[in-house]
Amino acid sequence: MSLTTPTWSRTRRRAARTAVTLAVGAALLTGCGQTPGTAAVVDGRAISESTLQEAVDELGTLVPQGITAQQVLINLIAAPYLLDAAVEAGAGVSEAEAVQLAEQLATQAGVPALPELGEGSMAVLRATLAQQKLAQDPGAAEIFAAFEEDLAGADVELSPRYGTFDIASPGGIVAPERPWIDAG
Repeated sequence: MSLTTPTWSRTRRRAARTAVTLAVGAALLTGCGQTPGTAAVVDGRAISESTLQEAVDELGTLVPQGITAQQVLINLIAAPYLLDAAVEAGAGVSEAEAVQLAEQLATQAGVPALPELGEGSMAVLRATLAQQKLAQDPGAAEIFAAFEEDLAGADVELSPRYGTFDIASPGGIVAPERPWIDAG
């Protein structure tokens, strides 16, 4: 068989289409270059799916009305920026204070014993306290404006399953479009 026969050309074109299809599929499956199991990457800092889910589960026991993965995720994204702003304003938050808040929430929720809290839950609790402390500061408007500017400038890449990061939108995350799910 000659390399210039029509059969050989069809085979090469088919192989090329298959390679392109596989490359496109691989790119889609990686979620825009993220490592599988990553919920978000913020300025190079990965937030794993397991950290997110653990925090959702733990905080869900403390918040009777429930808490969504998107709510926890935006808090995990914002926590380092909020905690830095609090430290700069002299309103830092310790882990002991976060545990104290968790104990109060557990009592209010009727949880008999405070579950062991992971890194994600502690970050969300500390960020919540930092926000409360900063809101009491006389320069709160300027502090929050600087915080929002820092957060808006962050390089945030979400797993497509959670949507897209948009600090200007309510909740900070725009849910992914799922046209195949009929809301009616």
